[in-house]
Parts: sequence; structure tokens; C-alpha cells
Amino acid sequence: MDTHFAHSRLLWRPANPARTSLDAFRRMVNRKHGLNLRDYHDLHRYSVEDYEFWLDVWEFVGILHSVPPTKILEDGRMKELPTWFPGARLNYAENLLYRNDDGIACTAARETGAISHYTFRQLRELVRITVAALRMNGVGKGDRVAAIVTNHIDAVVLALASASIGAIFSSTATDMGTQGILDRYQQIQPKIVFSETEVTWLGKTIDLIPKVAEVANGLASYGLQRVVLLPSAKTGTELSPSTAAGVPKSISLSAFLSSGDNRELQFEQLPFNHPLYILYSSGTTGPPKCIIHTAGGVLLQAKKDMRLSMSMSSDDTYFQYTTTGWMMWPYMLQGLACGARIIAYDGSPFYPNVHHFLKFLSAEGVTIFGTSARFLSEVQGQGVEPCIQIQGKLLGMKVEIFDPDGKNVEDTGMPGELVCTRPHPSLPLGFWGDDSGEKVRKAYFDRYPGVWHHADFIVKNPETQGLMILGRSDGVLNPSGVRFGSAEIYSVLEGFSDAIDDSLCIGQRRPQDRDERVLLFLKMRPGHAFTNDLTDQIRSSIRKALSPRHVPAYIFSVEDIPYTVNGKKIEIAVKQIVSGSNLKPSGTVANPESLTHYYKFRELEKLVGSRAKL
Repeated sequence: MDTHFAHSRLLWRPANPARTSLDAFRRMVNRKHGLNLRDYHDLHRYSVEDYEFWLDVWEFVGILHSVPPTKILEDGRMKELPTWFPGARLNYAENLLYRNDDGIACTAARETGAISHYTFRQLRELVRITVAALRMNGVGKGDRVAAIVTNHIDAVVLALASASIGAIFSSTATDMGTQGILDRYQQIQPKIVFSETEVTWLGKTIDLIPKVAEVANGLASYGLQRVVLLPSAKTGTELSPSTAAGVPKSISLSAFLSSGDNRELQFEQLPFNHPLYILYSSGTTGPPKCIIHTAGGVLLQAKKDMRLSMSMSSDDTYFQYTTTGWMMWPYMLQGLACGARIIAYDGSPFYPNVHHFLKFLSAEGVTIFGTSARFLSEVQGQGVEPCIQIQGKLLGMKVEIFDPDGKNVEDTGMPGELVCTRPHPSLPLGFWGDDSGEKVRKAYFDRYPGVWHHADFIVKNPETQGLMILGRSDGVLNPSGVRFGSAEIYSVLEGFSDAIDDSLCIGQRRPQDRDERVLLFLKMRPGHAFTNDLTDQIRSSIRKALSPRHVPAYIFSVEDIPYTVNGKKIEIAVKQIVSGSNLKPSGTVANPESLTHYYKFRELEKLVGSRAKL
């Protein structure tokens, strides 16, 4: 058995499991189908063996619709990605805005201490005004609405307003660099972009106008019609006309909203598979892939998780710490569909310190807290040992653990590849611009034909059936919970091609490390030296083009970069070597001797000095 579970212990036992939503659902399924499902494991087995389960969920969680489903699924353009609930019609935003009362829907807070509360009635009115303006500016079904925004009320309103009319929403965090934003938005060609003008982070105010101007210019030939500038996050004031003039096609938020008429809020009734969000891959092999998620899939999956697995209700306050660039941000919005209050937090959880942040959570009465790897590692570094155990597989998800040959090894207690061997409604519709589906198949179904491969290492405790994610199994970098691809770093290094012959960017996480760090290795061209000035320029360029969180922890010079016989950089093997593995080169390595250069980087302390912060 794997040693990850050597110290497993019972953390918590529910006081009255019979009163949970999950058990009520189990009893409903038994009555409806004449079954005798006795516990969660029986229920999970049913959920991955009979597609009728998804119709059971639809009925139990109360999906609002104008046309009911008459069929659960039919063949799609790819057999791995079927079409769910054909013929049904619904609207995602209508399901999240079903309450129209004076209960608090959203608490918007900033690290500055400013807190505002919005009722369901007020939120619905903000969405109505925004929808009217979007429609008057020609935005409709299928158009892309993009945003460079913080996690605050404006972002919530923009996402719901876009969904109300069938537009497709996409957002990035404000610390994303200009090139990173353009790599994403030039592909999806938004008709309109909303952007912050300044933000506050770790107590410092950051002017975003230069970045927004660059983005607007970079999208000018990609169908961009309007840039809407949001008021200052610090003062609430809008830019002066002279300052705003520096951003092409820009208009203030107040002027944009004033362009709308006084029409009532109407929700477009759309197919279950209508596109809702575009999220992005980490970009390990090129520009980030634009992943299309469907309105029905996102709604049904997340509401199932929240209502059944979390027992979330109108009595709860849900706080998910996230930026608008992480997939957990649209997931957070789903709390509204359960009638819960959500908290949108703009700022760092470590300013002025983590204790201040935890007091905020307590004062706001948070009952469900979603966090990140970075937060947990930071708390762990302050002497607190958080207990992390995924309790089991989610309903409807046929999760398995495969070895390299595609054999299920989950009951052996050995780690392997996380896969999902049965379709479910929240699988993406596809990639933007990938009409044939070839890129989707290559990204997710090539490793094990016909089986969704998630590129995560996972292990199962055979005794408790709990699960633990051990990290990425591909080239995705994940320092402090911020996921991105090495290709983003390589694109910046193209500006240094006169001095740099080749490069390799990988993550390192050794047994004694609380977090992953990014290492960048450079092979210099003959006649060019590896200098502090060069590394400073590289760091500055990465910070500007991408974000401060993309900057490698260390940059080193190496003699050679390993490649496969097919001409691909070997990132995974180097990652394993610098993280402590005694890897033996396979026959696919074209220059196996190159791998020997990387063993010394296991002991960074000796290389960079005992005073280095690791």
C-alpha cells in the first residue's frame, strides 16, 4: 500500500446523515426506481452505471426550464462528447437569479476593508440594466464578452448579464500580462471588453491603463467594438476623459449603462449545450486552448455538487477564494443557484496578514469555505497542519486510476493517472476554433483512446476509498496553486533568441518542499555569456508579458536540453529528476547524456547558497 495513507485517521463524522440532502436524494432514487441503495457507495455505483441518474438530479435540484428534457443524451460530433438533454430549453442566469427578494445574494469585499452587500432583488436589477445596455450595443447570442476584472460585484453582474442573453463570457485576472491576455482573447475575438482601471493588491494601488490600452490596440483588428472602463476599485470614481482617451474605443461604465433602454429582464431560452463560458488551458504546447463550457453542463454539475455533496442551501454563506482567471470563479457563482449568499473577495488573503483574513471569514459567518493550494501551504508554513482528504468520488463521475498501460490500479493503493471512463454533462463542448474536434481528442483522449485523461497523479486509499491528488503528470507548472504552461515562458524567451540557443522550464517539488517552484534552464549560444543582467531582463520581460506569478524562482545555465527522438523537449523526466527521482533514460531520449546535467539541481541549497529562500 502507498505510504501516502500511513497516518490516515477519521476527521469528522456527520451528526445526522439521514437529514442531509444527499440521503434525501438516495431515498428519492430508491422510491422512483424500486432500488435498495443503502449507502453512498451504492449510490455512486448507480450514478455511473445508469444515465437515468442525471435526470434524477435534474428533478431533485429543480432545474428551471421552459422546455423539459425528453431524452437524456444522443450522439454528438464526437462519441466521447455526446449531446446532453437534446430538445430541452433553459437559461443559466435565470437559474441563478431565481430568488427576487431582500435576502443577501452577494457580499463584495476588498482587502482595503470596504464591504458592500447586494440583495437578490438588487443583483437582479443590476443584471437587468447591464443586459439592456449589452443589447443596445448589439451583443447577442454567441457573441463573446471578455473581462479583465477583479473578483467583485461587477464581475458577477457581467457574467450573469452575458448568460441572460446567450452571450459567451470569458475573464482573466488583472495581474495577467498583456501578452497572456492577447494570447487568449485574440483567439475568441470578443465584441466587447470590460476592464478595471486600477486595482489594489497587498496594499499597493496599481494603474492598469497602460495594459488596457495595449490590449485594446492588440484586439483592434480582431473584431473589438468597445472597451468599457470600470470605476477605480479604491475610490469608486471614473477616469477623466483625457486619461480614458488613451484607450482606443473606450467608454466609461456609467456611459455604457446609460446607453441601454428600460426594458424588462428577459432570459433567452437556449439548448442545454449552449456555450456559457470560455476558460483556458495552461498552454504547455503552444497558445492556451480556449475551452468551451456549456450552460446546462455547468449548471447541472455544480448544483449537484453543492446541493448533494455540500448540502448547500439558502442558510449558507459560501466563500471561494479565487481570482476571475481560475475555473473556481464561475463555480463559485453557482452558490446563487442554491439560494446561498456568496462572497466575492478582491485582494490578497495575506494582507495585512492571514489572521486578519480569517477574522473576516468568521465575522461574515462563512459556512462553506473554498480555498487553494497556495493558501493551505502558507497556513502550513505558520505551524498549522491542515487535514486534506478527498473523501470519495463525486456522483456521476466514473473516476478510475490507470497505470501507463491503461490498467485500473486504484485498489492496489498505488498512484496512477486520473481518468474518467464515462461521459458526464460538464465535459467541455470543445475548443474554440476546433471544429473537427481533433485538438480536443489529442488533448484529452489520446493517452487512453476513448477515455478522458486529466493529466493528474492520484492515489486511492483501499481501506477508506478516499483519494489524494499528488500533482500534475504533464508539463503544467503549478507554483502556489497558479497553473500555467511552459509554452507561455518559451514565447517570452523568443525575444532573447540572439543570446539563448534553447531553454527548458519545469516545476520542482521535493519531499521536503511545501510548494512547487519553477526552474528555468538556459542553453546559451556560443559567444554569449550567462549573466545576472540577462536573468534580470528575462524576469522583467516575463513579469510584464505574463504576471509576477509566472516569474521562475531560479534561472540556471545548462550545457544541453534533452529531446525525444521525435524532436520534443523532455520536461517530465527533468521534473522528476530535480524532484528526487532516480530516473533511467528511456529509448525515446535522443540525447540521454543530457539528463545527467540535472541531478545536481536536487540540492538547490548548495547551488544558490545556504541563505537562499527556498
